[in-house]
Amino acid sequence: MTKYMIKQVGKGIGSVALALAAFVWAAYAFRAFGGWVFGLSFLFAIVCSIPMVLFFNLFPGENTAGRKSRSHKVHSDKADQFTDMFGTFYRDDKDD
Repeated sequence: MTKYMIKQVGKGIGSVALALAAFVWAAYAFRAFGGWVFGLSFLFAIVCSIPMVLFFNLFPGENTAGRKSRSHKVHSDKADQFTDMFGTFYRDDKDD
């Protein structure tokens, strides 16, 4: 179990370090060379950030196992002043 956890932590740190190093290189290329060298280094930085996005699952799909979304709405059978937004209270010009 601890080997698996160490492997996962290593993958996470490695993917972040790869993306960070690529973006640092792109910033250096922008200052030092500019032009097409910066364009290629920026494209390289984007490609190097793909493992980080895949590892941390930043864009989960429909089939991804994960937390169930909870509804934070208040469900009430009876509408009252706290749950009914468009109830009996109307803002009038006299209320100001």
